[in-house]
Amino acid sequence: MNLVLIGEVRTAEYALRGMMRAGHPPTMILTTDVAKVMVRSGMESDYYCDLSELSRSYDIPVRVIVDPDSIASNLAQSVPDYIFVMGWPYIVRKPVLQIAPCVGMHPTRLPCRRGGAPVNWTILDGESSSAVSLIRLRPALDGGEILAQRDFVIEPNDYVGDVMKRIYSLTEELVAESVKALADGSATWRPQEDSLATYTSRRKPEDGRIAWRDSAVRIRNLVRAVSRPFPGAFSFLEGQVVKIWRADVPHGYRAPVGAAPGTILADLPQGVLVSTGDNALLLTEAQIGDGPTLTSTALSSTLVQHVGKTFEQGCGGR
Repeated sequence: MNLVLIGEVRTAEYALRGMMRAGHPPTMILTTDVAKVMVRSGMESDYYCDLSELSRSYDIPVRVIVDPDSIASNLAQSVPDYIFVMGWPYIVRKPVLQIAPCVGMHPTRLPCRRGGAPVNWTILDGESSSAVSLIRLRPALDGGEILAQRDFVIEPNDYVGDVMKRIYSLTEELVAESVKALADGSATWRPQEDSLATYTSRRKPEDGRIAWRDSAVRIRNLVRAVSRPFPGAFSFLEGQVVKIWRADVPHGYRAPVGAAPGTILADLPQGVLVSTGDNALLLTEAQIGDGPTLTSTALSSTLVQHVGKTFEQGCGGR
């Protein structure tokens, strides 16, 4: 079976592992220069994978393309049975879809949450579970037939990095199982129930700005949703950007009546208390400007001089 893998995000690495486990490695890999992509993305390096290096270890031909719309021309001399598009944050155009069936991955329980930033929105909305779905790519956004789908749990203290690791592992498993099924003819494709479809929009780094008037739970969910390897939730304090990487909702604590949302209330051994729209949030890991990441006591000792000061209010709502 002739397979092609297209990707740049780390999901593609686990898809490749799944193909290898199934005994059907791709005959070609298409990727981008991830070093250049990282510079303009704002994402941390762990979000990406160097498929060029991986392909050499597996002795698989690789092509590094500059323009994502050049996929079709790069496959002109290839006759793949299936094209696996994994960890590829670009639109796959019709000329590619016409070359061979294209299999993509979407990390939700489709048809729910089609569209952009699905993992971030799932955590931001406080969901306790989601799924990894392998689908046939069609012109309709994430609307193709489902080849495989498997649920996973999102624990209350999971951050986006924890969820991504779960997604990587399930992607490898589902790709391995699906490739075997495609090879032996036992694969089935299940149409989605379009009437049940919901959609999410793409998120930009600036969407991580904290609206302190939101509830403590909502703000913590934002912190969890855009923490590393994403750009992070942030606010401004006396002109300096402060990135909040981890936070907790303190139990048994009530913020002083009348405290303006975003006010630094106290420094504790565990971190720094900040008032919110309904109570308070405990910041346990943060970064001030371009400085180092600070945790618990170090964070408290740094911000103690700012007790009584207020973070700038973001617009929030996204």
